[in-house]
Amino acid sequence: MTGPARPVPSAASPVAAGPARPPHPHHIRTEESQP
Repeated sequence: MTGPARPVPSAASPVAAGPARPPHPHHIRTEESQP
């Protein structure tokens, strides 16, 4: 149960959704500008 249950929340995590679909183009530029 722990096996299949772990990858499920991982994909739903906000971290995975961040790079998958950026909320604003400015956010991406700010991260790229930084070292």
